[in-house]
Formats: sequence, C-alpha cells, structure tokens
Amino acid sequence: MLDLTKENFEAEVLKAEGKVFVDFYGDGCVPCAALMPYVHEYSEKYGDKMKFCSLNTTKARRLAISQKVLGLPVIAIYENGVASLAEMNCGFRLRGNSTSNFPKKPLAIKLASKTEVLGMKKHKRWCLLANWIDRSLMRNGVAFDIADKVRTAFSGTDAPGLPWQPHGKSVELVLNGVHVGNYFLCEQIKIDKNRLAIQDGFEDVVKDGGTATTANCGYLLEFDDNYDEYNKFRTSYCNLPCQSKDVITDNTIWNYVKNWVQDIETKLHDGNYTGAYEKLDINSVADYWIVQELTMNNEYRHPKSVYMYKDGTGKLCAGPVWDFDYQTFPNIENINAINRGYGHSNLSFGTNTLLYTQYSYTGGNDGDAPYMWYPQLFGDATFRATVKSRWQTLYPVLQGVTATIDRLGEANRLSDTYNQRIWPIESRERTGYGWYIDFSGDERLDYDKVIENMKACYTERLNNMNTAINGLK
Repeated sequence: MLDLTKENFEAEVLKAEGKVFVDFYGDGCVPCAALMPYVHEYSEKYGDKMKFCSLNTTKARRLAISQKVLGLPVIAIYENGVASLAEMNCGFRLRGNSTSNFPKKPLAIKLASKTEVLGMKKHKRWCLLANWIDRSLMRNGVAFDIADKVRTAFSGTDAPGLPWQPHGKSVELVLNGVHVGNYFLCEQIKIDKNRLAIQDGFEDVVKDGGTATTANCGYLLEFDDNYDEYNKFRTSYCNLPCQSKDVITDNTIWNYVKNWVQDIETKLHDGNYTGAYEKLDINSVADYWIVQELTMNNEYRHPKSVYMYKDGTGKLCAGPVWDFDYQTFPNIENINAINRGYGHSNLSFGTNTLLYTQYSYTGGNDGDAPYMWYPQLFGDATFRATVKSRWQTLYPVLQGVTATIDRLGEANRLSDTYNQRIWPIESRERTGYGWYIDFSGDERLDYDKVIENMKACYTERLNNMNTAINGLK
C-alpha cells in the first residue's frame, strides 16, 4: 500500500495508467481508523489488479479540496487519472464517530442524482443508521417526530422556531444478498432546498458565476467534541467546539462566522442578553432545548451533534436535531441496578431533573460540562418567559408522541425478532471504549417491555417538565 503525499500524488495517481484505489483519511478521524483495516485487507487481496494508495489529508488539505474531498473518510477509484466515483449510480461509506466502531456499521449513501426515497423529498445524500446500541430500534425516529411536532406548532407564525427536521423510515438492509438487520434510513443534514433551505455559498452562488460574500452565504455549524472538520475553533468562555460542516477557504468569511458566534457567547457571559438576542434566535434555541430535555438526551452536555445555522446576515439559529440512539428515554431503575451490579454508583438525576442544571463548568479545557449556553440563558427572565410561553403551546401537541411510539413499535415488531438474532444483546455488553452498552436500561427487556418503558419514560418526563417549566419565574 503506497503512502501518497503532495509531492507524489500527481505522478502516482493523476498521471498513472490503469486503476488506482485511493483511501483519503485524516488524523483524529474515527471512521477512517475503523475503515483502514478493511482497506489493507483489500489491498492484499486485489493488489495485483490495481494500485492501492492512501493519503493523509491532514497534511494535504488543499490537495484534498482540489479532488473534491470535503469530508472523511472518502474512497475514490481513479482510472487513467480520473476519479470514477461520479459515474456510479450509488456509492456508500462508513459514517459516524463512535458508532462506526461498533460491529453493526452505519453508512452514508450518495446517489448519482437527486431521488425521492420512501416518500422523502429528493436528494443525493442519505444515511443508514445502524441503531446497534438502541434496543428499541426507534429512538431516532421518535425524537425526529417530537422535533417535527415542535417545528410544525410554530411554522407559519410570527415566531417560528426549529427549521426543517430530518425524517426517516425503518428498513431491512440486504447487502450482496445477505440480510444484515434493521436500519433507519433517513435524510442527511445538508444545505439544500429540500433539506435545510438556506443559501449555499458554492451551489447557489459560485457555480452560477457569482462571488461568495458574508451576506449571500448560508452556514451550517456543528458543535461537537470530535472536532474533526476543516474549519473549527473553540469559544473563549465555554470552550465550545464550533465547526463548519462545509469547507470555507475564504478567511474573511470564516472569521465573520467565528466572530458572530463568539460575540454571542461574550454577551451572554457579560449578562448583556439584549445584545446577544440581536444575534441569536431565542425561539429556535428554546425549542431545541425542549427536544433535548424531553428525550433526556444528555449529549448536548459534551456537546455532540449539536447543529446551528446562520443564513447570510441573519441571526444564529438552533437546529436541526440529530443523534438520539444512546442515553435517551432511559429506564432509571434498571440503569441504577446495572450500575450497582458493576460496582458503580446510581445516576444523580431522574426524569424530574432538568439536565442543564447539572452544569458545573469552571473553565479550562473541559468540554464535558457547558450544556452549550443554556446555563447562561436560563439566568435571563426573557428567555425563561420564552420557554414557558412556547411550552404552553407545545404541551397538548406533545401528548400525541405516545401514539408515535406505539405505531413505530408495531411496525418494527417482526423486524426486531430477526435483528436480535443477527445482533444479539449479549454481543453488545461492552464497547471498545470501556463503557457499558446498557446505559439506557432497556437493553435486557423483551420488545413489548421496551415499548412500554419508552412510553412510561416519555410520559413521566413530559409531566415533570410541565411542572418544572410552569414553575419558572
């Protein structure tokens, strides 16, 4: 397997005769590391038929961008110097960070052209979420439904909140004639008229002959401790890992985005809420918090997969929501029993505890405590009033989620039987990271009990949040 560099890429790939297999990877890219053993295996098996190479894009960013490699990992097959992936009807790759290390692999799909899939609007890019860690097979589906109900409740009003939210369907995945279990096929979060409908600086401006500016570009940001995108920075006070999901090569534009985000945090830190709200959309931020807390998704603590966006000179907005397969809709009693069995203590919170109140950030390089900006936001009477007002609209609507749980549970009933045979619970007891899979407390339950637990947890959480939010002053 040949290691490529900026110096030899042209000779070994672009000017090479025949087929060349190139594995684009980067330092700190977890999916890349998970994929690499398989690449080496294929190199040994098929190395007599084509040249196998790898390029560390961390050391060759401009080269990678020139080859239209804007995310990782990417595998491309060149023939006589031309990448042939564009000619395929469909390509796929591993996706996810921690989840890509699990035996049941999540996949990203790219179609040759925009296509409607299972009633979802046309696009090239789709995700197959493995839900290996999710005993219910539907935590993402239920959470997406909650978010869509929240979005719809304020859509068309003078105070809209969350933007477009991803949709998905449970499917049976067959690879090369082999049934590999239940997967969740869903829309990937992307800037597009059929997804997050903001202005795309490349697709909508540059390709049409225009010049990208701070005013005519839209920006999709992710706050995530994996911190593995091309454009990234950490905020000054809360150390939040802010990244652009699209490569921004113009430093003027990227500095504009960074300064906008940092100025919000600075004003919140200083108690200048009026100034912060001139740049931050508090309706979307309030709605986003409701979804995270209602599902008990503690991963906005780190944070992981927390998306925000900005359209041109508009305010920074929260959403879309993502990533609910782990640590959501928990069975607290079972979790505590399991923890005690392993010699650990009970959880310090239950369904009556608002997660953001566990805030204990004291500074330094600790990304595991800030809960985004919510501890600061809840210090402001205006924000508390906004949450309370929007909750009063949402509470009746959110009571319908138990019907969603029943519907999705029934749809997956037969699938669960087969999925458990392919991916038995016993195989999921521990991950390579050393933590326990059975964190949500429903892993050892039969399927009917899983559905009952999710409904019970959700109902209890909904009522406890209703009490807590109505008690805000």
